[in-house]
Amino acid sequence: MGRSSLNIMRRVRSEKCGRMEVDYVDIARFWSKVAVKMTNSVEKSCWVWNGRKHRNYGQFQLNGVCRYAPRVAWLIAYGTDPGDLAVLHNCDNPPCVNPKHLFLGNAQDNTNDCIQKGRFHRGENTGGAVLTEDDVRRIRQTHVHGVIGSVRVARVLGLSASAVAGVIHNNNWAWVE
Repeated sequence: MGRSSLNIMRRVRSEKCGRMEVDYVDIARFWSKVAVKMTNSVEKSCWVWNGRKHRNYGQFQLNGVCRYAPRVAWLIAYGTDPGDLAVLHNCDNPPCVNPKHLFLGNAQDNTNDCIQKGRFHRGENTGGAVLTEDDVRRIRQTHVHGVIGSVRVARVLGLSASAVAGVIHNNNWAWVE
């Protein structure tokens, strides 16, 4: 941020957090916890948060409340509290607080961004998956052809009957045909 940003005071009303005030001391304290990882240009470079983190996202104490650093970066850069919106990253780097890398969106925007960038893990790509897509197809075929009941399928696979029912009724693994 340029020197002009250090000479401002932002007061923003937020229904979620009450009144947020960011003065030049807060701004200076905030940017002192940031390291710019230079690439081709400052705009394209990630500005990495070096302060406290939770799940790799920076946290900043502001007016006695712990806030996520990208939200504070948004407030400092644009003068508005994101409110109920999420602050998302174009760069997919959670510790980044470069305002040029941030954009606002709702939960669905966040999920769509995740899917579009290939970061959305589902099915057998998750760490805790017990079934594979082939297992799901076999369970559904077994059910359609009436070979064995869902309770017996559950016992054989070591699953709960409700998990098997979720597969059969497309509540789970719905994308598998």
